[in-house]
Amino acid sequence: MTHVRRFVTRLARLLPLFAVALGCLPAPTPVSAAVIDRSASIGGSGLQEFDQRGAQLGALQTSRTRAYDGRHSVRATVTGNGNAYSRGIFDVDWGDGDDVWYGTAIYLPRGFHAALQGQVDLLRWDNWVTDPTTTDRSGIVIWRSDRRVHLIRQRLGVEEQTIAPTFRLPEGRWVWLEVHQRLSRGAGALNEVFLDGRLVTRSRTANTYGRRIERLRAGIVATDAVRQQRPLSLWFDRVTIRRGRPAGLPPRRP
Repeated sequence: MTHVRRFVTRLARLLPLFAVALGCLPAPTPVSAAVIDRSASIGGSGLQEFDQRGAQLGALQTSRTRAYDGRHSVRATVTGNGNAYSRGIFDVDWGDGDDVWYGTAIYLPRGFHAALQGQVDLLRWDNWVTDPTTTDRSGIVIWRSDRRVHLIRQRLGVEEQTIAPTFRLPEGRWVWLEVHQRLSRGAGALNEVFLDGRLVTRSRTANTYGRRIERLRAGIVATDAVRQQRPLSLWFDRVTIRRGRPAGLPPRRP
């Protein structure tokens, strides 16, 4: 299914160019043809809506303890003491000029921030498939130094930049966290983050390095393998990708 989805995405990009060459259409303006709406609702199918899912030094499993919407969510846990993660993954094919919204519901248990000993990534994209050594990344992380959410642009092992004003995630309740980015390594970039539907940070700082983006990850996406010795856990629910802003928040039932 992943290969078919990528083929359809690339075909959608090429068809308008063929039409222009034949004189059927005027030259197109940039559009987000590569952004395909996706959703993992974490219902009866569990984790099967993700293209990939897995945990290392931890566990990833559906839970009925609490849910943002419906009866199920995903509980992500890590033990620390190494390269620990617990996450769900969508395969994507994005590039500069694309306009994308991606979000998830997150529940941080009380004491989560106090347990942080290094950076933890919660929702971000990357191109690890192409370059696992100096991977390009952007998305939502929490820094240990201030316990605040940073929207970052990072080239692994080279630099990490905070590209919008920081804010704090509450503990002990569900929040809907959504990122809107117009992807660009220069002029034209846009970054917005919404918390429970309210804009909490915004900037026009570059958010890519110009290379293709291949994966979106949610959960305990990554931890600081050197510093994070304590266990961490959280719940997440209803991971989405959209070409435009959804009309309101996903419905929530207690």
